[in-house]
Amino acid sequence: MNYVSDKVVTNFRDVLPKNADELERFKDTVSRELAAFDTKQPYSHSIFYSALSTQPFRFQYSNSEMREALESITLEDLFEFVQSLWSRGQGEALVQGNLEKKEALRIIDAFDKAIPFNTISDDDVPPYLTPLPLPLCSSISKLVNIRISEPNVNNKNSASQVMFQCLGTSEKDHVLIELLSSIINEPFYDDLRTNVSFFFKEKLNENDYLTLYIF
Repeated sequence: MNYVSDKVVTNFRDVLPKNADELERFKDTVSRELAAFDTKQPYSHSIFYSALSTQPFRFQYSNSEMREALESITLEDLFEFVQSLWSRGQGEALVQGNLEKKEALRIIDAFDKAIPFNTISDDDVPPYLTPLPLPLCSSISKLVNIRISEPNVNNKNSASQVMFQCLGTSEKDHVLIELLSSIINEPFYDDLRTNVSFFFKEKLNENDYLTLYIF
């Protein structure tokens, strides 16, 4: 209990960088992690960008946007963000384990005192995010086609991802799409693991061949 309380009440300013040079060291660490995106496999990039196309606006950003934003962050930005981080909001606690009710309430009370934000009303809570619907297409020739240059210049492979969107909101809709996905994936997985994978290896040593992954 005391350990939890001590950790929670730690003032964020006690652990923040003391000067711009120290901040740059942390920014460099994050920058390296973001830059590692470029060396991922093409199928990983394909999955990322196709998912990004259906995310609500201002919910998730591209890798290049994150890297650009990181460059402009200052120590003042970090201090201001920390001060407003838990200034207002709504909290929900779950204490699970071999504890009596009084002990559980003591833990919750410690957190409540350590993070004394102003509770906002239900009307101020942002609405649930919903995925962006893909445009309807009248024919195969008018399908939405997103093309991204492969960031990994050292990887000559390429990847394509075909996405069918389900906008159902019920649990049954979600289970049905998972079931259909499993049914469709099985023959493609078996083929890719055997015939297609061997074909890929044979063509790898020749020039100007396009490798297509189907997921």
